[in-house]
Amino acid sequence: MLPPVSFVSEIFADDHYADDGVRFATKAEALAYGGARTNAAYRATPSDEPVNYRWTDGKLARAEPAYVPPHVKY
Repeated sequence: MLPPVSFVSEIFADDHYADDGVRFATKAEALAYGGARTNAAYRATPSDEPVNYRWTDGKLARAEPAYVPPHVKY
């Protein structure tokens, strides 16, 4: 099994957990973000989607895309 690519913060609302499409590099970031935006139950779960935000100093910021070098054929 491969490790998760990112973590998502999910909030419990209307009898189910839902997310807003924000993906973090660490579980700690996802939990901090969830705690900052709700008083309801929340959790951080693994995701196979790429990281698109970061949580720094209590603020949400769009993450820079990771550099992926082109595949070189020899």
